[in-house]
Amino acid sequence: MKNILALGCSFTYGAELPDETLTSPSQLAWPSLLADKLSANVNNLGRNGGSNSRIYRLAVENTLKHDYDLVICAWTDIVRLDITYRGEEMPVTINSSWIDKDFPYLKTFIINHHDERHILQTWMTQVLTLQEFFKRKNQKYLFLNMPGTFYKHHLEIQQLEYFIDSIDSKYFMGWDEGRGMVDWQGDCPLGPAGHPLELGHQRIANKIYEHIRNIGWIS
Repeated sequence: MKNILALGCSFTYGAELPDETLTSPSQLAWPSLLADKLSANVNNLGRNGGSNSRIYRLAVENTLKHDYDLVICAWTDIVRLDITYRGEEMPVTINSSWIDKDFPYLKTFIINHHDERHILQTWMTQVLTLQEFFKRKNQKYLFLNMPGTFYKHHLEIQQLEYFIDSIDSKYFMGWDEGRGMVDWQGDCPLGPAGHPLELGHQRIANKIYEHIRNIGWIS
């Protein structure tokens, strides 16, 4: 593999790692560590507070414009918005304290329009659409989750179980077990905001590498 595209949120960007900046993801985050293991280059488009809609949007856009040997989508908290302000992306979550001062209406919007079933349905539609898009393009891809959430159970509760059988779990790490990066990092040191530090990213990179090897993409 020569070129990897990594998409996700702060867990992909490398928030709280010592070399993280506002404009550049950390070279100590799992995308760079994985690329080193695979002797590949990586384009890390993770973003602190990034949403699943952003991941979906950039995955399509970038694979139409560029060739990648592997695309990894690290899905995040499903309750996030993908919006821009004056041409700049605005990472917004329900816990974004900065919006209270500058954009107080956004939190009201999130609260009033939050519907778990609709949000889950939207995300599943994005996952399945992207899955089929990649397969049609013969694009190698991996999906994984940042939170260790057993979404199969949530789908059943919301009477959306018809999505379950359409997920190709071979290429969605942890889907069947309901495990994600927060599980794979294990008992590791965390930053003040709860992000994994160097050891956690090493463990995540190792987990993804082992999955890639088990699939047979590397010897």
